[in-house]
Amino acid sequence: MPPLPPPETGRVPFMPRVAVRKFRISGNTAVSDAELAKIAAPYENRPITSTDLEELRRQLTLYYVNHGYVNSGAVIPDQTISDGVIEIHIVEGRLTAIDVEGTQHFRKRYFSDRIALYAGPPLNLVNLQEGLQILLRDPLVSGINAELAPGARPGEAVLRARVAEAPRYDLGVTLDNKLSPSLGKEALALFGEARNLVGYGDVVSGSFGLAEGIPYDVKLRYRTPLNARDTAAAVYYEKAKSKVVEDPFSELDITSTVETIGAQVSHPVYRRANDQLSLAAALEKRESQTTLLGEPFSFSPGVENGKAVVSVLRLVQDFLHRGRDQVLAARSTFSFGLSAFGSTVHSDEPDSRYRTWLGQVQFVQRLAERGDQLHVRFNFQLANDSLLPLEQFSVGGLDSVRGFRTNQLVRDEGYTASLEYRRPLFANPSGWRNLQAALFVDRGWAKNKAEPNPSPSGLTGVGAGLVWSPSPRYFAEMYVAEGLTKVPQPPSRTLQDHGIYFRFGVFPLRPG
Repeated sequence: MPPLPPPETGRVPFMPRVAVRKFRISGNTAVSDAELAKIAAPYENRPITSTDLEELRRQLTLYYVNHGYVNSGAVIPDQTISDGVIEIHIVEGRLTAIDVEGTQHFRKRYFSDRIALYAGPPLNLVNLQEGLQILLRDPLVSGINAELAPGARPGEAVLRARVAEAPRYDLGVTLDNKLSPSLGKEALALFGEARNLVGYGDVVSGSFGLAEGIPYDVKLRYRTPLNARDTAAAVYYEKAKSKVVEDPFSELDITSTVETIGAQVSHPVYRRANDQLSLAAALEKRESQTTLLGEPFSFSPGVENGKAVVSVLRLVQDFLHRGRDQVLAARSTFSFGLSAFGSTVHSDEPDSRYRTWLGQVQFVQRLAERGDQLHVRFNFQLANDSLLPLEQFSVGGLDSVRGFRTNQLVRDEGYTASLEYRRPLFANPSGWRNLQAALFVDRGWAKNKAEPNPSPSGLTGVGAGLVWSPSPRYFAEMYVAEGLTKVPQPPSRTLQDHGIYFRFGVFPLRPG
Protein backbone atom coordinates (compact mmCIF):
# COMPACT_ATOMS: atom_id res chain seq x y z
CA MET A 1 0.00 0.00 0.00
CA PRO A 2 1.72 3.26 -1.11
CA PRO A 3 1.90 6.12 1.41
CA LEU A 4 -0.03 9.30 0.88
CA PRO A 5 1.51 12.76 0.56
CA PRO A 6 0.87 14.98 3.58
CA PRO A 7 -1.94 17.52 3.27
CA GLU A 8 -1.17 20.61 1.26
CA THR A 9 -0.37 23.34 3.74
CA GLY A 10 1.30 25.92 1.52
CA ARG A 11 4.48 27.81 2.23
CA VAL A 12 4.86 30.21 5.06
CA PRO A 13 4.65 33.74 3.61
CA PHE A 14 7.71 35.93 3.84
CA MET A 15 7.99 37.82 7.08
CA PRO A 16 10.77 39.81 8.70
CA ARG A 17 12.73 38.35 11.59
CA VAL A 18 10.46 38.26 14.65
CA ALA A 19 11.10 37.39 18.28
CA VAL A 20 9.18 34.26 19.31
CA ARG A 21 8.53 33.47 22.93
CA LYS A 22 6.58 30.24 22.40
CA PHE A 23 4.45 28.24 19.96
CA ARG A 24 0.85 27.28 20.71
CA ILE A 25 0.15 23.96 18.96
CA SER A 26 -3.45 22.72 18.64
CA GLY A 27 -5.40 19.93 16.92
CA ASN A 28 -3.12 17.08 17.97
CA THR A 29 -4.64 13.94 19.51
CA ALA A 30 -2.34 11.15 18.30
CA VAL A 31 0.90 12.83 19.43
CA SER A 32 1.27 14.31 22.90
CA ASP A 33 1.82 18.01 23.58
CA ALA A 34 5.14 17.13 25.20
CA GLU A 35 6.49 15.42 22.05
CA LEU A 36 5.55 18.33 19.82
CA ALA A 37 6.95 20.82 22.34
CA LYS A 38 10.34 19.12 22.11
CA ILE A 39 10.39 19.73 18.35
CA ALA A 40 9.38 23.37 18.75
CA ALA A 41 11.71 24.13 21.68
CA PRO A 42 14.81 25.05 19.58
CA TYR A 43 12.81 27.78 17.85
CA GLU A 44 11.45 29.42 21.01
CA ASN A 45 12.84 32.40 22.93
CA ARG A 46 14.77 33.74 19.95
CA PRO A 47 14.25 35.69 16.74
CA ILE A 48 13.26 33.53 13.72
CA THR A 49 12.61 34.11 10.02
CA SER A 50 9.96 32.74 7.69
CA THR A 51 12.49 30.10 6.62
CA ASP A 52 12.85 28.94 10.23
CA LEU A 53 9.09 28.81 10.62
CA GLU A 54 8.71 26.74 7.46
CA GLU A 55 11.41 24.35 8.72
CA LEU A 56 9.53 23.90 12.02
CA ARG A 57 6.28 23.21 10.15
CA ARG A 58 8.12 20.63 8.02
CA GLN A 59 9.63 18.91 11.09
CA LEU A 60 6.24 18.67 12.81
CA THR A 61 4.70 17.19 9.66
CA LEU A 62 7.62 14.79 9.22
CA TYR A 63 7.25 13.58 12.81
CA TYR A 64 3.66 12.58 12.08
CA VAL A 65 4.54 10.94 8.76
CA ASN A 66 7.44 8.97 10.27
CA HIS A 67 5.06 7.59 12.90
CA GLY A 68 2.60 6.31 10.30
CA TYR A 69 0.24 9.30 10.06
CA VAL A 70 0.88 9.69 6.37
CA ASN A 71 -1.84 12.25 5.57
CA SER A 72 -1.41 14.38 8.68
CA GLY A 73 0.58 17.58 8.89
CA ALA A 74 1.13 21.01 10.42
CA VAL A 75 -0.58 24.17 9.20
CA ILE A 76 0.35 27.74 10.11
CA PRO A 77 -2.81 29.82 9.77
CA ASP A 78 -2.93 33.52 8.98
CA GLN A 79 -2.57 35.36 12.25
CA THR A 80 -1.42 38.45 14.03
CA ILE A 81 1.51 37.67 16.30
CA SER A 82 0.83 38.92 19.79
CA ASP A 83 3.13 38.76 22.81
CA GLY A 84 5.64 36.57 20.89
CA VAL A 85 3.20 33.62 20.51
CA ILE A 86 2.69 31.88 17.13
CA GLU A 87 -0.14 29.41 16.63
CA ILE A 88 0.37 26.16 14.70
CA HIS A 89 -2.53 23.83 13.91
CA ILE A 90 -2.16 20.09 13.32
CA VAL A 91 -4.44 18.61 10.66
CA GLU A 92 -4.71 14.91 11.56
CA GLY A 93 -5.65 12.82 8.56
CA ARG A 94 -8.65 10.55 8.42
CA LEU A 95 -10.14 7.87 6.22
CA THR A 96 -13.41 9.13 4.78
CA ALA A 97 -14.46 6.10 2.73
CA ILE A 98 -13.74 2.37 2.37
CA ASP A 99 -14.68 0.93 -1.01
CA VAL A 100 -14.76 -2.89 -1.07
CA GLU A 101 -14.73 -4.78 -4.37
CA GLY A 102 -14.54 -8.41 -5.42
CA THR A 103 -16.98 -9.88 -2.89
CA GLN A 104 -19.19 -12.70 -4.13
CA HIS A 105 -20.82 -14.17 -1.03
CA PHE A 106 -19.65 -11.72 1.63
CA ARG A 107 -21.57 -8.58 2.44
CA LYS A 108 -19.23 -5.64 1.92
CA ARG A 109 -19.83 -4.42 5.46
CA TYR A 110 -18.05 -7.52 6.75
CA PHE A 111 -14.78 -6.04 5.46
CA SER A 112 -15.44 -2.30 5.73
CA ASP A 113 -16.47 -2.56 9.40
CA ARG A 114 -13.36 -4.56 10.27
CA ILE A 115 -10.99 -2.32 8.32
CA ALA A 116 -12.50 0.74 9.99
CA LEU A 117 -11.36 -0.56 13.39
CA TYR A 118 -7.75 0.07 12.31
CA ALA A 119 -8.34 3.28 10.35
CA GLY A 120 -8.40 5.80 13.20
CA PRO A 121 -9.09 8.63 13.34
CA PRO A 122 -6.46 9.75 12.89
CA LEU A 123 -5.41 7.50 10.04
CA ASN A 124 -2.20 5.59 10.75
CA LEU A 125 -0.77 3.57 7.89
CA VAL A 126 1.04 1.13 10.18
CA ASN A 127 -2.16 0.34 12.06
CA LEU A 128 -4.13 0.06 8.83
CA GLN A 129 -1.62 -2.37 7.32
CA GLU A 130 -1.71 -4.47 10.47
CA GLY A 131 -5.51 -4.56 10.34
CA LEU A 132 -5.36 -5.83 6.76
CA GLN A 133 -2.83 -8.50 7.78
CA ILE A 134 -5.15 -9.62 10.59
CA LEU A 135 -8.03 -9.83 8.12
CA LEU A 136 -5.85 -11.99 5.87
CA ARG A 137 -5.61 -14.52 8.74
CA ASP A 138 -9.34 -15.15 8.30
CA PRO A 139 -9.66 -18.62 6.69
CA LEU A 140 -12.56 -17.25 4.64
CA VAL A 141 -10.23 -14.77 2.89
CA SER A 142 -7.50 -15.76 0.42
CA GLY A 143 -6.24 -12.28 -0.50
CA ILE A 144 -6.69 -8.51 -0.18
CA ASN A 145 -5.24 -5.84 -2.48
CA ALA A 146 -5.58 -2.37 -0.97
CA GLU A 147 -4.87 1.07 -2.38
CA LEU A 148 -4.92 4.32 -0.42
CA ALA A 149 -5.82 7.43 -2.42
CA PRO A 150 -6.20 11.13 -1.51
CA GLY A 151 -9.70 12.28 -0.61
CA ALA A 152 -11.64 15.35 -1.69
CA ARG A 153 -10.00 17.66 0.86
CA PRO A 154 -6.57 17.95 2.49
CA GLY A 155 -6.08 15.39 5.25
CA GLU A 156 -8.70 13.02 3.81
CA ALA A 157 -8.08 9.62 2.23
CA VAL A 158 -10.07 6.86 0.54
CA LEU A 159 -9.22 3.14 0.77
CA ARG A 160 -10.05 0.85 -2.13
CA ALA A 161 -9.83 -2.84 -1.19
CA ARG A 162 -10.25 -5.75 -3.59
CA VAL A 163 -11.03 -8.99 -1.79
CA ALA A 164 -10.44 -12.56 -2.96
CA GLU A 165 -12.67 -15.01 -1.11
CA ALA A 166 -11.47 -18.45 -0.09
CA PRO A 167 -13.39 -21.50 -1.35
CA ARG A 168 -16.82 -21.59 0.25
CA TYR A 169 -16.96 -25.34 0.79
CA ASP A 170 -14.57 -27.92 2.17
CA LEU A 171 -14.86 -31.69 2.05
CA GLY A 172 -12.45 -34.32 3.26
CA VAL A 173 -11.90 -37.90 4.30
CA THR A 174 -9.35 -39.39 6.69
CA LEU A 175 -8.35 -42.95 7.50
CA ASP A 176 -6.27 -43.82 10.56
CA ASN A 177 -5.67 -46.39 13.26
CA LYS A 178 -5.67 -44.05 16.28
CA LEU A 179 -8.91 -45.56 17.61
CA SER A 180 -8.83 -47.70 20.75
CA PRO A 181 -8.32 -51.26 19.39
CA SER A 182 -11.20 -52.55 21.50
CA LEU A 183 -13.52 -50.62 19.16
CA GLY A 184 -11.86 -51.49 15.86
CA LYS A 185 -8.56 -51.53 14.02
CA GLU A 186 -9.13 -48.57 11.69
CA ALA A 187 -11.51 -45.62 11.60
CA LEU A 188 -12.87 -43.67 8.65
CA ALA A 189 -14.07 -40.08 9.03
CA LEU A 190 -15.83 -37.76 6.59
CA PHE A 191 -15.62 -33.97 7.04
CA GLY A 192 -17.67 -31.16 5.55
CA GLU A 193 -17.81 -27.40 5.98
CA ALA A 194 -19.96 -24.66 4.46
CA ARG A 195 -18.81 -21.10 4.99
CA ASN A 196 -20.41 -17.70 4.83
CA LEU A 197 -24.01 -18.81 4.47
CA VAL A 198 -25.50 -15.39 5.27
CA GLY A 199 -22.59 -13.18 4.21
CA TYR A 200 -21.16 -12.34 7.62
CA GLY A 201 -18.56 -15.09 8.02
CA ASP A 202 -20.67 -17.80 9.64
CA VAL A 203 -19.53 -21.43 9.35
CA VAL A 204 -21.40 -24.72 9.68
CA SER A 205 -19.24 -27.84 9.93
CA GLY A 206 -19.76 -31.50 10.59
CA SER A 207 -18.10 -34.89 10.57
CA PHE A 208 -19.20 -38.50 10.48
CA GLY A 209 -16.95 -41.28 11.71
CA LEU A 210 -17.31 -45.02 11.68
CA ALA A 211 -15.32 -48.14 12.49
CA GLU A 212 -15.94 -51.79 13.11
CA GLY A 213 -17.19 -51.05 16.62
CA ILE A 214 -18.52 -47.55 15.93
CA PRO A 215 -21.70 -47.45 13.81
CA TYR A 216 -21.70 -43.66 14.01
CA ASP A 217 -19.78 -40.74 15.48
CA VAL A 218 -21.53 -37.50 14.52
CA LYS A 219 -20.30 -33.96 15.23
CA LEU A 220 -22.10 -30.77 14.17
CA ARG A 221 -21.13 -27.16 14.85
CA TYR A 222 -22.40 -23.72 13.84
CA ARG A 223 -20.41 -20.55 14.52
CA THR A 224 -21.23 -16.96 13.65
CA PRO A 225 -19.52 -13.61 14.36
CA LEU A 226 -21.59 -11.19 16.43
CA ASN A 227 -19.74 -7.96 15.62
CA ALA A 228 -16.82 -6.49 13.71
CA ARG A 229 -14.45 -7.23 16.61
CA ASP A 230 -15.12 -10.94 15.98
CA THR A 231 -16.97 -11.72 19.16
CA ALA A 232 -18.55 -15.02 18.10
CA ALA A 233 -21.21 -17.45 19.24
CA ALA A 234 -21.23 -21.18 18.55
CA VAL A 235 -23.49 -24.13 19.23
CA TYR A 236 -22.43 -27.75 18.83
CA TYR A 237 -23.77 -31.27 19.12
CA GLU A 238 -21.97 -34.61 19.23
CA LYS A 239 -23.20 -38.16 19.52
CA ALA A 240 -21.29 -41.42 19.22
CA LYS A 241 -22.20 -45.05 19.74
CA SER A 242 -19.61 -47.77 20.20
CA LYS A 243 -19.38 -51.49 20.86
CA VAL A 244 -16.44 -53.54 22.09
CA VAL A 245 -15.45 -55.85 19.21
CA GLU A 246 -12.16 -57.18 20.55
CA ASP A 247 -12.12 -60.83 21.65
CA PRO A 248 -12.87 -62.20 24.15
CA PHE A 249 -15.00 -59.24 25.33
CA SER A 250 -16.98 -59.05 22.09
CA GLU A 251 -19.24 -61.84 23.38
CA LEU A 252 -20.38 -59.62 26.29
CA ASP A 253 -22.17 -57.11 24.02
CA ILE A 254 -20.62 -54.09 25.77
CA THR A 255 -21.95 -50.85 24.26
CA SER A 256 -21.58 -47.16 25.03
CA THR A 257 -23.39 -44.05 23.85
CA VAL A 258 -21.98 -40.58 24.51
CA GLU A 259 -23.92 -37.39 23.72
CA THR A 260 -22.76 -33.76 24.09
CA ILE A 261 -24.61 -30.51 23.53
CA GLY A 262 -23.01 -27.14 24.12
CA ALA A 263 -22.90 -23.41 23.44
CA GLN A 264 -19.91 -21.06 23.44
CA VAL A 265 -19.15 -17.35 23.26
CA SER A 266 -15.60 -16.22 22.36
CA HIS A 267 -13.81 -12.91 21.93
CA PRO A 268 -10.26 -11.94 20.85
CA VAL A 269 -9.01 -9.59 23.58
CA TYR A 270 -5.61 -8.95 21.96
CA ARG A 271 -4.74 -9.10 18.27
CA ARG A 272 -1.70 -8.20 16.27
CA ALA A 273 -0.54 -9.35 12.86
CA ASN A 274 1.35 -12.29 14.41
CA ASP A 275 -0.29 -12.72 17.83
CA GLN A 276 -3.77 -13.33 19.17
CA LEU A 277 -5.20 -13.95 22.63
CA SER A 278 -8.84 -15.05 22.84
CA LEU A 279 -11.15 -15.80 25.74
CA ALA A 280 -14.18 -18.07 25.61
CA ALA A 281 -16.90 -19.41 27.88
CA ALA A 282 -18.82 -22.59 27.10
CA LEU A 283 -21.68 -24.41 28.77
CA GLU A 284 -21.97 -28.14 28.05
CA LYS A 285 -24.12 -31.07 29.00
CA ARG A 286 -22.56 -34.51 28.43
CA GLU A 287 -24.29 -37.84 28.93
CA SER A 288 -23.03 -41.40 28.66
CA GLN A 289 -24.90 -44.71 28.79
CA THR A 290 -23.22 -48.14 28.97
CA THR A 291 -24.77 -51.59 28.68
CA LEU A 292 -23.67 -55.19 29.23
CA LEU A 293 -25.55 -58.03 27.49
CA GLY A 294 -28.22 -55.54 26.53
CA GLU A 295 -28.82 -54.28 30.08
CA PRO A 296 -27.62 -51.03 31.70
CA PHE A 297 -24.38 -51.66 33.57
CA SER A 298 -21.91 -49.44 35.44
CA PHE A 299 -18.22 -50.06 34.75
CA SER A 300 -16.85 -47.13 36.79
CA PRO A 301 -17.48 -45.61 40.24
CA GLY A 302 -20.04 -42.83 40.23
CA VAL A 303 -21.98 -44.15 37.25
CA GLU A 304 -25.59 -44.94 38.14
CA ASN A 305 -27.18 -47.91 36.38
CA GLY A 306 -24.84 -47.37 33.42
CA LYS A 307 -25.68 -43.66 33.10
CA ALA A 308 -23.61 -40.58 33.90
CA VAL A 309 -24.52 -36.94 33.22
CA VAL A 310 -22.06 -34.06 33.47
CA SER A 311 -22.97 -30.37 33.25
CA VAL A 312 -19.92 -28.16 33.00
CA LEU A 313 -18.89 -24.54 32.56
CA ARG A 314 -15.61 -24.16 30.67
CA LEU A 315 -13.50 -21.01 30.62
CA VAL A 316 -10.96 -21.10 27.79
CA GLN A 317 -7.91 -18.98 27.02
CA ASP A 318 -6.30 -19.37 23.58
CA PHE A 319 -2.98 -17.88 22.50
CA LEU A 320 -1.48 -18.09 19.02
CA HIS A 321 1.86 -16.70 17.81
CA ARG A 322 3.10 -16.91 14.23
CA GLY A 323 6.67 -15.95 13.46
CA ARG A 324 8.78 -16.31 10.35
CA ASP A 325 10.32 -19.54 11.63
CA GLN A 326 8.04 -20.65 14.45
CA VAL A 327 4.44 -21.17 15.50
CA LEU A 328 3.24 -21.40 19.10
CA ALA A 329 -0.31 -22.41 20.04
CA ALA A 330 -1.40 -22.67 23.68
CA ARG A 331 -4.79 -23.34 25.25
CA SER A 332 -5.85 -23.31 28.88
CA THR A 333 -9.28 -24.66 29.91
CA PHE A 334 -10.75 -24.38 33.38
CA SER A 335 -13.77 -26.66 33.82
CA PHE A 336 -16.29 -26.29 36.64
CA GLY A 337 -18.72 -29.16 37.06
CA LEU A 338 -22.27 -28.14 37.97
CA SER A 339 -25.05 -29.86 39.88
CA ALA A 340 -27.63 -28.73 37.33
CA PHE A 341 -29.55 -29.91 34.25
CA GLY A 342 -30.02 -33.43 35.63
CA SER A 343 -26.32 -34.05 36.27
CA THR A 344 -25.08 -37.00 38.31
CA VAL A 345 -24.61 -36.08 42.00
CA HIS A 346 -23.35 -38.31 44.84
CA SER A 347 -22.30 -37.85 48.42
CA ASP A 348 -19.13 -39.97 48.30
CA GLU A 349 -18.43 -41.01 44.67
CA PRO A 350 -17.25 -39.18 41.54
CA ASP A 351 -19.98 -36.95 40.18
CA SER A 352 -20.62 -33.78 38.18
CA ARG A 353 -19.23 -31.51 40.90
CA TYR A 354 -15.54 -31.16 40.11
CA ARG A 355 -12.88 -28.73 38.89
CA THR A 356 -10.14 -29.41 36.36
CA TRP A 357 -7.45 -27.46 34.54
CA LEU A 358 -6.47 -28.71 31.09
CA GLY A 359 -3.40 -27.22 29.40
CA GLN A 360 -2.37 -27.81 25.77
CA VAL A 361 0.75 -26.44 24.07
CA GLN A 362 2.15 -27.02 20.58
CA PHE A 363 5.32 -25.44 19.23
CA VAL A 364 6.97 -25.77 15.81
CA GLN A 365 10.40 -24.28 15.07
CA ARG A 366 12.18 -24.29 11.71
CA LEU A 367 15.84 -24.98 12.39
CA ALA A 368 17.52 -24.51 9.01
CA GLU A 369 16.94 -23.16 5.52
CA ARG A 370 16.72 -26.73 4.30
CA GLY A 371 13.47 -27.06 6.23
CA ASP A 372 14.40 -29.07 9.33
CA GLN A 373 11.70 -28.71 11.99
CA LEU A 374 11.34 -29.30 15.71
CA HIS A 375 7.83 -30.19 16.92
CA VAL A 376 7.02 -29.98 20.63
CA ARG A 377 3.71 -31.00 22.19
CA PHE A 378 2.71 -30.89 25.87
CA ASN A 379 -0.69 -31.57 27.46
CA PHE A 380 -1.67 -31.87 31.11
CA GLN A 381 -4.72 -32.09 33.35
CA LEU A 382 -5.09 -31.33 37.06
CA ALA A 383 -8.23 -32.22 39.02
CA ASN A 384 -9.46 -31.40 42.50
CA ASP A 385 -11.37 -34.67 42.93
CA SER A 386 -12.09 -38.06 41.39
CA LEU A 387 -13.74 -37.75 37.97
CA LEU A 388 -16.40 -39.53 36.00
CA PRO A 389 -15.00 -41.29 32.89
CA LEU A 390 -16.37 -38.52 30.62
CA GLU A 391 -13.84 -36.02 32.01
CA GLN A 392 -10.78 -38.21 32.65
CA PHE A 393 -7.38 -37.79 30.97
CA SER A 394 -6.07 -40.46 28.60
CA VAL A 395 -2.47 -41.43 27.81
CA GLY A 396 -1.32 -43.57 24.89
CA GLY A 397 -1.80 -43.64 21.13
CA LEU A 398 -0.94 -41.74 17.95
CA ASP A 399 -1.66 -38.26 19.33
CA SER A 400 -0.37 -39.01 22.82
CA VAL A 401 2.38 -41.54 23.60
CA ARG A 402 3.26 -43.71 20.62
CA GLY A 403 4.35 -47.25 21.34
CA PHE A 404 1.19 -47.97 23.32
CA ARG A 405 -2.50 -48.42 22.73
CA THR A 406 -4.85 -45.47 22.58
CA ASN A 407 -6.29 -45.00 26.09
CA GLN A 408 -3.64 -47.24 27.63
CA LEU A 409 -4.06 -45.14 30.80
CA VAL A 410 -7.32 -43.32 31.59
CA ARG A 411 -7.18 -41.49 34.91
CA ASP A 412 -8.05 -38.25 36.69
CA GLU A 413 -4.76 -36.37 36.25
CA GLY A 414 -1.81 -36.67 33.96
CA TYR A 415 0.42 -35.24 31.26
CA THR A 416 1.81 -36.15 27.86
CA ALA A 417 4.90 -34.68 26.22
CA SER A 418 6.36 -35.20 22.76
CA LEU A 419 9.57 -34.06 21.08
CA GLU A 420 9.83 -34.74 17.34
CA TYR A 421 12.56 -33.79 14.87
CA ARG A 422 11.69 -33.71 11.16
CA ARG A 423 14.11 -33.47 8.25
CA PRO A 424 13.24 -33.23 4.53
CA LEU A 425 14.52 -36.15 2.48
CA PHE A 426 14.85 -34.04 -0.69
CA ALA A 427 16.84 -30.85 -1.24
CA ASN A 428 13.81 -29.11 -2.81
CA PRO A 429 10.91 -30.21 -0.56
CA SER A 430 7.97 -29.03 -2.67
CA GLY A 431 5.06 -30.88 -4.23
CA TRP A 432 5.37 -34.65 -4.15
CA ARG A 433 8.95 -34.25 -2.90
CA ASN A 434 7.69 -32.79 0.40
CA LEU A 435 8.60 -35.93 2.32
CA GLN A 436 10.06 -35.70 5.80
CA ALA A 437 11.72 -38.26 8.03
CA ALA A 438 10.93 -37.98 11.74
CA LEU A 439 12.52 -39.11 14.99
CA PHE A 440 10.58 -38.72 18.24
CA VAL A 441 10.36 -39.47 21.93
CA ASP A 442 7.05 -39.41 23.81
CA ARG A 443 6.38 -39.47 27.53
CA GLY A 444 3.14 -39.65 29.52
CA TRP A 445 1.98 -40.13 33.08
CA ALA A 446 -1.41 -40.41 34.78
CA LYS A 447 -2.91 -41.16 38.17
CA ASN A 448 -6.23 -41.19 39.98
CA LYS A 449 -7.03 -38.85 42.85
CA ALA A 450 -8.03 -41.91 44.90
CA GLU A 451 -7.01 -45.55 44.80
CA PRO A 452 -6.56 -47.71 42.84
CA ASN A 453 -3.53 -46.54 40.85
CA PRO A 454 -2.33 -49.71 39.13
CA SER A 455 1.16 -49.89 37.67
CA PRO A 456 2.46 -48.51 35.41
CA SER A 457 1.63 -44.85 35.92
CA GLY A 458 4.14 -43.60 33.34
CA LEU A 459 4.73 -44.51 29.67
CA THR A 460 7.72 -43.77 27.43
CA GLY A 461 7.96 -44.44 23.71
CA VAL A 462 10.53 -43.72 20.98
CA GLY A 463 10.47 -44.21 17.26
CA ALA A 464 10.66 -42.91 13.71
CA GLY A 465 8.27 -42.03 10.94
CA LEU A 466 7.56 -40.51 7.55
CA VAL A 467 5.40 -37.42 6.97
CA TRP A 468 4.21 -36.48 3.48
CA SER A 469 2.25 -33.28 2.71
CA PRO A 470 2.56 -32.40 -1.00
CA SER A 471 -0.26 -29.81 -0.81
CA PRO A 472 -3.12 -28.74 1.47
CA ARG A 473 -5.24 -31.34 -0.33
CA TYR A 474 -3.31 -34.42 0.78
CA PHE A 475 -1.31 -35.65 3.72
CA ALA A 476 0.03 -38.95 5.00
CA GLU A 477 1.80 -39.98 8.20
CA MET A 478 3.26 -43.28 9.29
CA TYR A 479 5.15 -43.97 12.51
CA VAL A 480 6.85 -47.00 14.02
CA ALA A 481 7.35 -46.80 17.78
CA GLU A 482 8.85 -48.88 20.55
CA GLY A 483 7.29 -48.71 23.98
CA LEU A 484 9.97 -48.63 26.69
CA THR A 485 7.52 -49.30 29.54
CA LYS A 486 6.21 -52.75 30.28
CA VAL A 487 2.41 -52.96 30.19
CA PRO A 488 -0.07 -55.86 30.44
CA GLN A 489 -0.39 -57.78 27.20
CA PRO A 490 -3.68 -57.25 25.35
CA PRO A 491 -5.94 -60.17 24.50
CA SER A 492 -5.25 -59.69 20.79
CA ARG A 493 -2.52 -57.99 18.76
CA THR A 494 -3.19 -55.07 16.39
CA LEU A 495 -0.93 -52.66 14.50
CA GLN A 496 -0.94 -50.38 17.55
CA ASP A 497 0.38 -53.24 19.69
CA HIS A 498 3.24 -53.61 17.20
CA GLY A 499 3.93 -49.87 17.47
CA ILE A 500 2.67 -49.01 13.98
CA TYR A 501 0.47 -45.94 13.42
CA PHE A 502 -0.83 -44.30 10.25
CA ARG A 503 -3.06 -41.43 9.19
CA PHE A 504 -4.08 -40.43 5.64
CA GLY A 505 -6.24 -37.53 4.52
CA VAL A 506 -7.70 -36.12 1.30
CA PHE A 507 -9.39 -32.69 1.02
CA PRO A 508 -10.05 -32.25 -2.72
CA LEU A 509 -11.71 -28.79 -2.61
CA ARG A 510 -8.78 -27.00 -0.99
CA PRO A 511 -6.51 -24.85 -3.17
CA GLY A 512 -3.55 -26.80 -4.49
